[in-house]
Amino acid sequence: MNKDQNSELKNGFGLVEIIVAVGLLAGAIFAITELTFFLNRTAKERTVSERAVFLTKEGLELTRTIRDRGWTNYIANQTIGIDLHPVLGGTPAGWSFASGTETIDNIFVRKIVLSNVNRDSQDNIVLTGGVLDPGTKKVIATVSWGVKKIEFTAYITNFLNN
Repeated sequence: MNKDQNSELKNGFGLVEIIVAVGLLAGAIFAITELTFFLNRTAKERTVSERAVFLTKEGLELTRTIRDRGWTNYIANQTIGIDLHPVLGGTPAGWSFASGTETIDNIFVRKIVLSNVNRDSQDNIVLTGGVLDPGTKKVIATVSWGVKKIEFTAYITNFLNN
């Protein structure tokens, strides 16, 4: 090989190296961009799920607050099995239930459903049979958004005898 041919060969390798480097750089940029989009989407979904958990727990806590306000007026007299949601107001001012669901932040739909509770002869809660316990209610708090939902269940009692 003479000197001119060797020089052309070196120039050709330089061009191939540049093309390979540009291809690798483009692939790396694409991968980083996709990873960033994925992480942002995952973080947003996690934030929405955490907010739904908070709203569901808040629904249970507001139910306990309503119970403390007055079992007879605000819990025992509620229709069993219908959708309820907590509202602030009334005379005297405080939390109570209104029928139906509530929409929060134009994303979440929250509802509270009260059910009667039966107990057996050993005072255990039973799903079938037993005797109605007028001082206990089953509370199901549900928050849904899109096709997802979170549901928590608790039992409240009339321990204040009010």
